[in-house]
Amino acid sequence: YAISGITRGVMLINSCEKYDPKRDEWNEVTPIQIFASHLGSVVHNSRIFVVENKNFKVYYPDRNSWLELPALDLHLLNGIFKPQIKLAYFDGHFYAYGGVYEHQDGFNKKVNQKVMIFHNEKRAWEVFDTLENYDSFFDSLVQCNKIQAS
Repeated sequence: YAISGITRGVMLINSCEKYDPKRDEWNEVTPIQIFASHLGSVVHNSRIFVVENKNFKVYYPDRNSWLELPALDLHLLNGIFKPQIKLAYFDGHFYAYGGVYEHQDGFNKKVNQKVMIFHNEKRAWEVFDTLENYDSFFDSLVQCNKIQAS
């Protein structure tokens, strides 16, 4: 799947496409309704979960539909959140981390060091931990019972 993005003309798009390897072609599916160039995503239980800014959505391939999930609470992140947030699923929870935020003046950009966790039972996000020496361009994988950023 290719979800959202930016064109060569620097226009944000909200399209979603699925690759068919048997036909060697891309086909459009239901658009995501988020215009963004840096989505965090993870696949869990044959569904695609994405996070961007405060948006948290899930795509159901069998229904070809998107569902809005509880948004991230940006007040917990101390600023206006910008792209490059990452998303991981581990041990029954979603984790959002990374990204860049800036203060109200539009300057003083900083890498977000906070890790947010989504609690299914509360249907809400909260701060879980902080990352030290984290670069917003790192990505992650779940390995050896840990989420590892690299």
